[in-house]
Amino acid sequence: MTRLALFLLVSFFAWDVNAQLSTQDSLRQGWLLTIGAGGNITNWADRGMSPLNYSATMPAITSDLYYGRKKAVHQLQFMGVQGQSSSSINTRTNTLYFHMIQNNLWKLRDQKSGYGIMHYLGFHAMTSYADHQHLQYTNNTHHYDFSLLAGPSYRVDWDFSFFQQNFRLATTALLPLSGVFIRPAFASSSLPAFINNQDEGFSAYLNSMQWARPSNHFRFQSEWSIEWFLPSRNGLQLRYLWDYRGYQPEFRGLQVGMHTLDLALIYRIK
Repeated sequence: MTRLALFLLVSFFAWDVNAQLSTQDSLRQGWLLTIGAGGNITNWADRGMSPLNYSATMPAITSDLYYGRKKAVHQLQFMGVQGQSSSSINTRTNTLYFHMIQNNLWKLRDQKSGYGIMHYLGFHAMTSYADHQHLQYTNNTHHYDFSLLAGPSYRVDWDFSFFQQNFRLATTALLPLSGVFIRPAFASSSLPAFINNQDEGFSAYLNSMQWARPSNHFRFQSEWSIEWFLPSRNGLQLRYLWDYRGYQPEFRGLQVGMHTLDLALIYRIK
């Protein structure tokens, strides 16, 4: 692990795939790989048969694959968090696993000439999976939820220079409007039992699938980031992500607010 970290740092400062002078246009276009780590704060309100509020502070791992063209941006994102959570009746006896993958495609709609500001409208698709495990129980210890959603998205980029250094300030907003959501009222104590159909919980898991629409499901995600591009044309990124989701069916209600702050290395691939 130490050797891998050292290799990433050396290549970050030394790797220059194009020795020509960097311009804002050249920085915006091409393939970029972002690898980051940071922290996550999650507040979780479970409105099931036994309503409880949970909170967790956990490490987060993020990765993005960005492809920029003159009038379009394509971005594939991944985030994973894992850590212990606590509730009003117990402390650090629950573990939360959360993974999210989303695919964004934006088209340039407006450009403020001379200011480096780009406005994009587009479409996104996201999938997320969460497993909230209650360690103090031996039965029904896992609460799962899975979603596959899609909807419109908006992005603004502002490329600017400061003390002869190139920066980019970016913000995005995502509003999923349709998809599917799965969350059984009661979950099995073993995920393999679901997969192998060894108990009734597997049927309950599938039967809980519903179409997600604004009347029973709301999700909104907002992201802010600032990127600093070095002479090697790689860069550093500081990013804050806020993600809220709420789901309201009887016995399976759920409200989750997530705050993630991470620092990432940006590698220019091509």
